[in-house]
Amino acid sequence: MTTLSKPRQLANRANSVSVTDSGVAGDGTTDDTIALAAAIVAADTAGKWLVWPEGTYKITSGITETISQLRWICNGAVINYIGSDDV
Repeated sequence: MTTLSKPRQLANRANSVSVTDSGVAGDGTTDDTIALAAAIVAADTAGKWLVWPEGTYKITSGITETISQLRWICNGAVINYIGSDDV
C-alpha cells in the first residue's frame, strides 16, 4: 500500500483544479461564494479533483450548482458559511 504524504500527490496539476484558479481568495474576509461556484462547475465539467489549498473560505449563500461527480481535497482549508440559506 502506498502512503501519500501530500494530498497534491494524488491530485496533480494535470488532473485537478484549484479553487484559486477561479479567483477564490481564501483569506477569510473576501466573499468567495461566486468564485467557488465557478471552481466547482469547472472541476466537475472537466472530471477533475477540486483542490482547496490551506486558507479560510467565506461563503455567504448556498451554492446550488448541479454536479454529476465531484472529488475534493481539502488540505488545511476552513470553510465558513455565513448566510441565512439552508445548506
